[in-house]
Amino acid sequence: RLGSDSGGRGTAVCDMAAPPATVLKCITNFDRYAGRLSQCSYSKVYERKKNVVARTETIKAHVKLAGGVKTFNCYYDHTFLPQKNMVTWTLDPDKKSDFLDVQGQWCVFKHPTRKNWSRVWYSADVALPPWLPRIVVVQLCKTSGTKALSFCKKEAEASAKSWGVRGGGALGPSLKRPAARLAPLRPARRLKR
Repeated sequence: RLGSDSGGRGTAVCDMAAPPATVLKCITNFDRYAGRLSQCSYSKVYERKKNVVARTETIKAHVKLAGGVKTFNCYYDHTFLPQKNMVTWTLDPDKKSDFLDVQGQWCVFKHPTRKNWSRVWYSADVALPPWLPRIVVVQLCKTSGTKALSFCKKEAEASAKSWGVRGGGALGPSLKRPAARLAPLRPARRLKR
């Protein structure tokens, strides 16, 4: 949906064959976005801080996005709220970004009917420079949500499949030992008295 000539909103929802914890690890692993997220040529976390009292984590990342006529440098300030399964973001006010304004969020919920699945919601409002051609603005707003979810789905499902739903998700295997394989249970024999 477009809000004005130089901005708009992208919103999308997708079901994923991965539990919420795995999906959130993929979303917050910003160093892996480059080359995997369509149009992202560079992504690097430059600051990461946990706030134990508020139970949040701030993750700041520099991202380069291809916009048709220009590669945009964006400095995002993400807030990860694990208790709400949510990641919100804006532009970092201490850095100079090529976008004028961005506000967005990822919300990850347990799937209502499928075990170890997630329902993921993505929404972003963006204000782009007024010199950007209208066709580029329309294309960015129309496709941002579906491209972000497509990337997240691919990463999360591959991670869940390779590490298992109890594994370490997008960041690697769990440090726990794998469960021992148990022999099938046999019916108990009755003891004679």
